Amino acid sequence: LYAKNYRFQSLSFESLHFLTANPFRLLRNLTLYDNLQLPTSLFFNYKPLLFILEEAIVARCEITGKSPVVKNLVSHSNIKTKFMAIPNVQKKRLFSNALGEFVTLKVAASTIKSLEHSGGFDKFILNQEEESMSDRALTVKRRIARKIKAKKAAAAKKK
Repeated sequence: LYAKNYRFQSLSFESLHFLTANPFRLLRNLTLYDNLQLPTSLFFNYKPLLFILEEAIVARCEITGKSPVVKNLVSHSNIKTKFMAIPNVQKKRLFSNALGEFVTLKVAASTIKSLEHSGGFDKFILNQEEESMSDRALTVKRRIARKIKAKKAAAAKKK
């Protein structure tokens, strides 16, 4: 498990131990995963934390950036219980008309619905904001943009 969060990089592994009492706080801070390796002793006090973190790492849409959210379940008596809303992320092969090939990405089911509604994968990914996209999705977006630009340039030369 790796975390890319600059607040955590300055802390030692021992100082991370206090976060096991509140797995939701840890999840909120571990949004991007890359650099910092968490110790296994972190998971001994709170066993469900490991499962929640594994789900959180897997459940992130590469196109829209949709990720797990901590919410409150509010009962009839107004008792608030924390719970995690984990997006339905699936590994999908999406066909790009511009590239003429399939691209494999981890995509939320709601994103697939939006893809179909907006007029296809190429159009959707080109209109998407780059801040929310993963590195893999960004490379695909740039490849599609380059290919479309090259086709337009070739069509302009023929005229």
